[in-house]
Amino acid sequence: MNEFVPFNYELDLSPNSVWIKAIPTPSTKDRFVYLQECGEFYSNSRHFTRRKGGLQSYLLEYTLAGEGVLEYEGQVYSLKAGDFFWIDCVQPQYYYTNPKVGSWHTIWAHFYGGNSEYYYEQFVALNNGKHKATLDN
Repeated sequence: MNEFVPFNYELDLSPNSVWIKAIPTPSTKDRFVYLQECGEFYSNSRHFTRRKGGLQSYLLEYTLAGEGVLEYEGQVYSLKAGDFFWIDCVQPQYYYTNPKVGSWHTIWAHFYGGNSEYYYEQFVALNNGKHKATLDN
Protein backbone atom coordinates (compact mmCIF):
# COMPACT_ATOMS: atom_id res chain seq x y z
CA MET A 1 0.00 0.00 0.00
CA ASN A 2 2.76 2.40 -0.92
CA GLU A 3 0.85 4.22 -3.65
CA PHE A 4 -0.67 7.63 -2.94
CA VAL A 5 -4.46 7.46 -2.72
CA PRO A 6 -6.40 10.64 -1.92
CA PHE A 7 -8.42 10.27 1.26
CA ASN A 8 -9.20 12.00 4.48
CA TYR A 9 -9.94 10.52 7.86
CA GLU A 10 -10.10 11.12 11.56
CA LEU A 11 -8.81 8.35 13.76
CA ASP A 12 -10.93 9.05 16.83
CA LEU A 13 -9.80 5.87 18.58
CA SER A 14 -9.53 4.67 22.15
CA PRO A 15 -5.94 3.98 23.27
CA ASN A 16 -6.56 0.22 23.45
CA SER A 17 -7.02 0.07 19.66
CA VAL A 18 -4.50 -2.01 17.68
CA TRP A 19 -3.22 -1.40 14.13
CA ILE A 20 -0.78 -3.86 12.55
CA LYS A 21 0.92 -3.20 9.21
CA ALA A 22 2.24 -6.21 7.32
CA ILE A 23 5.28 -6.22 5.04
CA PRO A 24 4.82 -9.07 2.56
CA THR A 25 7.76 -10.11 0.40
CA PRO A 26 7.64 -9.41 -3.36
CA SER A 27 7.29 -13.15 -4.08
CA THR A 28 4.32 -13.34 -1.70
CA LYS A 29 2.70 -10.40 -3.48
CA ASP A 30 3.23 -12.13 -6.84
CA ARG A 31 1.72 -15.46 -5.82
CA PHE A 32 -0.71 -15.30 -2.90
CA VAL A 33 -3.52 -13.46 -1.22
CA TYR A 34 -1.57 -11.36 1.29
CA LEU A 35 -2.35 -9.25 4.32
CA GLN A 36 -1.57 -5.53 4.02
CA GLU A 37 -2.74 -4.40 7.45
CA CYS A 38 -5.28 -5.33 10.11
CA GLY A 39 -6.48 -4.23 13.48
CA GLU A 40 -9.02 -3.92 16.21
CA PHE A 41 -10.46 -0.44 16.56
CA TYR A 42 -12.45 1.00 19.45
CA SER A 43 -13.77 4.00 17.53
CA ASN A 44 -15.36 7.05 19.09
CA SER A 45 -17.97 9.40 17.64
CA ARG A 46 -15.73 11.40 15.26
CA HIS A 47 -14.01 8.40 13.64
CA PHE A 48 -14.29 8.16 9.83
CA THR A 49 -12.48 7.27 6.62
CA ARG A 50 -13.41 8.80 3.27
CA ARG A 51 -11.39 7.49 0.33
CA LYS A 52 -11.85 8.62 -3.26
CA GLY A 53 -10.84 5.16 -4.44
CA GLY A 54 -7.83 3.86 -6.29
CA LEU A 55 -6.36 1.75 -3.48
CA GLN A 56 -5.46 -1.77 -4.58
CA SER A 57 -6.90 -3.49 -1.56
CA TYR A 58 -9.95 -5.31 -0.27
CA LEU A 59 -11.31 -4.46 3.16
CA LEU A 60 -13.23 -6.79 5.45
CA GLU A 61 -14.56 -5.12 8.60
CA TYR A 62 -16.61 -6.90 11.28
CA THR A 63 -18.62 -5.07 13.94
CA LEU A 64 -18.27 -6.43 17.48
CA ALA A 65 -20.23 -3.67 19.27
CA GLY A 66 -21.58 -0.17 18.75
CA GLU A 67 -22.61 0.92 15.29
CA GLY A 68 -20.99 2.09 12.10
CA VAL A 69 -22.20 3.26 8.71
CA LEU A 70 -20.82 2.36 5.27
CA GLU A 71 -21.59 4.42 2.18
CA TYR A 72 -20.49 2.48 -0.89
CA GLU A 73 -21.61 2.22 -4.52
CA GLY A 74 -24.76 4.28 -3.92
CA GLN A 75 -25.88 2.26 -0.89
CA VAL A 76 -25.90 3.17 2.80
CA TYR A 77 -25.44 0.28 5.22
CA SER A 78 -25.98 0.36 8.98
CA LEU A 79 -23.44 -1.90 10.72
CA LYS A 80 -24.39 -3.38 14.08
CA ALA A 81 -22.86 -6.19 16.15
CA GLY A 82 -22.55 -9.28 13.95
CA ASP A 83 -22.52 -7.33 10.67
CA PHE A 84 -19.53 -7.12 8.36
CA PHE A 85 -18.75 -5.45 5.09
CA TRP A 86 -16.42 -6.42 2.25
CA ILE A 87 -15.43 -3.72 -0.23
CA ASP A 88 -13.03 -3.19 -3.11
CA CYS A 89 -11.04 -0.08 -2.15
CA VAL A 90 -10.49 0.79 -5.81
CA GLN A 91 -14.02 2.25 -5.52
CA PRO A 92 -14.84 5.39 -3.49
CA GLN A 93 -15.92 4.64 0.07
CA TYR A 94 -16.98 6.37 3.26
CA TYR A 95 -17.36 4.59 6.58
CA TYR A 96 -17.72 6.03 10.03
CA THR A 97 -19.03 5.65 13.57
CA ASN A 98 -22.76 6.29 13.72
CA PRO A 99 -22.84 9.66 15.52
CA LYS A 100 -26.16 8.78 17.21
CA VAL A 101 -24.49 5.79 18.90
CA GLY A 102 -21.02 7.31 19.44
CA SER A 103 -18.94 4.12 19.45
CA TRP A 104 -18.00 1.37 17.02
CA HIS A 105 -15.82 -1.61 17.95
CA THR A 106 -14.48 -3.52 14.92
CA ILE A 107 -11.89 -5.95 13.72
CA TRP A 108 -10.69 -5.43 10.16
CA ALA A 109 -8.19 -6.50 7.52
CA HIS A 110 -6.91 -5.00 4.27
CA PHE A 111 -5.61 -7.65 1.86
CA TYR A 112 -4.90 -8.11 -1.84
CA GLY A 113 -3.34 -10.38 -4.44
CA GLY A 114 -3.74 -13.93 -5.62
CA ASN A 115 -7.34 -14.85 -6.32
CA SER A 116 -8.81 -12.36 -3.82
CA GLU A 117 -10.70 -10.65 -6.66
CA TYR A 118 -12.48 -13.92 -7.45
CA TYR A 119 -13.51 -14.43 -3.81
CA TYR A 120 -14.76 -10.84 -3.60
CA GLU A 121 -16.80 -11.15 -6.81
CA GLN A 122 -18.31 -14.42 -5.57
CA PHE A 123 -19.27 -12.86 -2.23
CA VAL A 124 -21.01 -9.92 -3.92
CA ALA A 125 -22.78 -12.16 -6.44
CA LEU A 126 -24.00 -14.62 -3.78
CA ASN A 127 -25.03 -11.69 -1.55
CA ASN A 128 -27.33 -10.15 -4.21
CA GLY A 129 -24.96 -7.29 -4.97
CA LYS A 130 -24.79 -6.15 -1.34
CA HIS A 131 -21.53 -5.47 0.47
CA LYS A 132 -22.87 -6.12 3.98
CA ALA A 133 -23.73 -9.46 5.56
CA THR A 134 -24.41 -10.74 9.06
CA LEU A 135 -22.72 -13.60 10.88
CA ASP A 136 -24.43 -15.47 13.70
CA ASN A 137 -22.46 -15.79 16.93
